[in-house]
Amino acid sequence: MASVFNRNGVLYIQYIHNGRKIQRSTRLKDTKENRRYIEKEVIPALERKLAYGITEDKRLIKYAKIFLQQKEHLKTYDEIESQTEKVLAYFGENTDIDKIKASQIRMWLNSFHRKKSTIKKYKGILKGIFDIALEDEVIDKNPVPAIKLNIKEDKPDIEPFTSEEVRLLLSKSDGWLRNFLGIAFYTGMRTGEIIGLMVGDIYDDYIMVSRSIRRGVISTTKTGKERIVPILEPAREFIESQLKIARAKKTLYLFTDENGHNFHSTWQLRPLWKNLLRACKIADRRLYNTRHTFIVSMLKSNAVSVLELAQIVGHSSPEMIYKNYARYIKGEQLKINRSLDPFADNFADSTNLKRDKKA
Repeated sequence: MASVFNRNGVLYIQYIHNGRKIQRSTRLKDTKENRRYIEKEVIPALERKLAYGITEDKRLIKYAKIFLQQKEHLKTYDEIESQTEKVLAYFGENTDIDKIKASQIRMWLNSFHRKKSTIKKYKGILKGIFDIALEDEVIDKNPVPAIKLNIKEDKPDIEPFTSEEVRLLLSKSDGWLRNFLGIAFYTGMRTGEIIGLMVGDIYDDYIMVSRSIRRGVISTTKTGKERIVPILEPAREFIESQLKIARAKKTLYLFTDENGHNFHSTWQLRPLWKNLLRACKIADRRLYNTRHTFIVSMLKSNAVSVLELAQIVGHSSPEMIYKNYARYIKGEQLKINRSLDPFADNFADSTNLKRDKKA
């Protein structure tokens, strides 16, 4: 038997279903007219549904579908859809959403062996799904935001290649792969940025970096900003060689597969990269270490300031260089020109700040 009651001036309906007491807001103010309407119209209709076993759909899949519909316009939709399918597979798409407990969600998220950023995405998807159920008043509270992630993330090691290894990798590779590695080693660009390069991004003495490709999604750079990467002379031969290949194929993208299609992920390069490492008898390392190699080499060369290097490689700030490459910067402060006088009139003259070549 259903009944009506007041909570903070709003009318609620209370009834028993499958042995469980359920309370639902009508969103109506507690007035005589509204009470009369609920008692004569709403409650009888609800009791008929309960008598015939007709209940509202509270299944997880219902709210997951609504959530996905709201994300269809996003570039990352395919990734969101894939992660949502994993949520449905684990909790059961036909499970009533109000039966899913916070403890279950916490246990699942904390059991992941993935990057913390990826786990946060799953948490965001669950929050979005439960938010919709909360709006429908199927649940009284979204349990997801209060869940704390107990994840210790081990960052991939920065393992730069030695000069000898760089020369060996370039000598043992050929064609577009050699050009890819040459550009990677001599520009410090992210691998996703390199496969996102178009022929029109290459100028006489610089590269305009404005996009990146990851998992089939073409997006802006990691910082969301365009940047200019100067072309060092050693990089020029690889760039010019690849431009010839691209122009012969009449492709917009600088790097394409044998069918002239642009790469949708750097994972497509993984088999070739692994084979090359084996051929060179070099221990397995991520292709991304080409970028680390450039940054570390530039730091050791003292050819540019940390600020300049951060701008070249697309870090949001010099602090990112200090944070990630601190061990390679350690001791560089000992190489300053010890004859400088910080109170001299010409202190601002760059010649007075040059590093001591003998240090």
